[in-house]
Amino acid sequence: MTSHLNCHPHLSDTKEKEAADYGTNFRCGDSMKQILLLIVGLLIGFGTAQWAGAQHVANHEGFPKFNADYVGFKGDDTNSYLELYTQISFKDLSFVRQGNAFRASYSIEAVIKDDGGIVRQRTFQDTVIVHEFNRTLAGNEYRITVQGFTLPAGEYQVLLTMTDYETQRSVTQEFPVILRDFTGDKLSISDIEFARKIVICEDSENPFVKNGRFIEPNVSRAYGYLANSIYLYYEIYGIQNRDEAGPGTLLVTYRVLTLDGHIRKQVQKRTRKLDQSCVHSVVIPVADLESGRYVMEIEVQDLDRPGEVARVQKEFVVGWDFLSFGDYTSTELIDQLELIASEQEILNLRKLPEQYRRAGILSFWKSKDPTPDTELNELMIEFYRRVNYANKKFRTPEKKGWETDQGKIYIKYGPPDSIERYLASGMNKPYEVWQYLNPRRKFVFIDNRGFGNYQLYTEATIQEQ
Repeated sequence: MTSHLNCHPHLSDTKEKEAADYGTNFRCGDSMKQILLLIVGLLIGFGTAQWAGAQHVANHEGFPKFNADYVGFKGDDTNSYLELYTQISFKDLSFVRQGNAFRASYSIEAVIKDDGGIVRQRTFQDTVIVHEFNRTLAGNEYRITVQGFTLPAGEYQVLLTMTDYETQRSVTQEFPVILRDFTGDKLSISDIEFARKIVICEDSENPFVKNGRFIEPNVSRAYGYLANSIYLYYEIYGIQNRDEAGPGTLLVTYRVLTLDGHIRKQVQKRTRKLDQSCVHSVVIPVADLESGRYVMEIEVQDLDRPGEVARVQKEFVVGWDFLSFGDYTSTELIDQLELIASEQEILNLRKLPEQYRRAGILSFWKSKDPTPDTELNELMIEFYRRVNYANKKFRTPEKKGWETDQGKIYIKYGPPDSIERYLASGMNKPYEVWQYLNPRRKFVFIDNRGFGNYQLYTEATIQEQ
């Protein structure tokens, strides 16, 4: 875990923000360009489709699907400050060809209501332009927007309506918002803003920059392969300094809890109290967490005033997608890597304590990444695709698919170029012959017991039978 704590007298700008888009063109000085390209993760798409001259509109059914989230901060002396975030992937937009590019346009209407009716209403329009058709199909490229509102503390209902201009389809998300009161001198913590990345940046005009930090929101609060570390941003208010013996100390505790309250991870940090308010960002790896829903809890205690404790919680999700990290123990994950890793690499992984093994496995894959300048690790993706296929295709009552001989060969060499299948005949048992052309290899599998458990043999063994 790494963290950055700045005590800062100027917190979230309470000037209301019109909705602002976050696309692929954000820059915070020329020196930041390469870093930000790695951060955003917007430039690589899974699609391989190419533009065809007769194709005019890239229609995506079920538009629009989008994620939404909110965070509450301290505003001015009497109000709180609400930030609303939306995120929509390119594959859920409808793109139209425009010259040498492809354009998608949509709007977001935000309506905030309390018991007395509508208190705020705003509509934001956005246009996305890309130059490669396959990017219009990319599920891992997305557009993020932020809207800011200065409001009295209280309970609200938020309605966000997204409309695609090409298809005129709309969808609305409605959710409650509890905007807490941060005024006064009592020790308190803002809501937690979950992020995919936080970078030091002084571009005060960018709506995603707060207190010298560029924050890429993780609107879905979902983490896994493409986001295997949680970045958190929050603000601390009402800090009381000691008058005579120095500023004093805060104890900050981070806890990852299961939904039923069990602690899965806990880290504590001490920090000096340098001002009445602080902004704080922290990085927490999640490679050691299995797939599932969790609660992030942040607790701040004033060590000079034992009764001064503030606490805030927020849920998040870990899902390893096709990597199946949540389906296997760390020992099984290392066993799978024996098919491609060296003996020393396997030994190094087995030496790691249990809580660090999944992080070690991700580090192993990072060292094998054929395209380290992109977020996607194609070798890792293909390996676990084969593991998943082997589990579905070659499993037996006694073994998981990746543990069988056929599963291991498939994972190591991929799908064979040809398969010859032979049924039981006379004294001969059922068997299969797999052939690979590049490099030239031949594998023979025999079902000795007739239950579909094919074991690896040489071709000479079949001839002898």
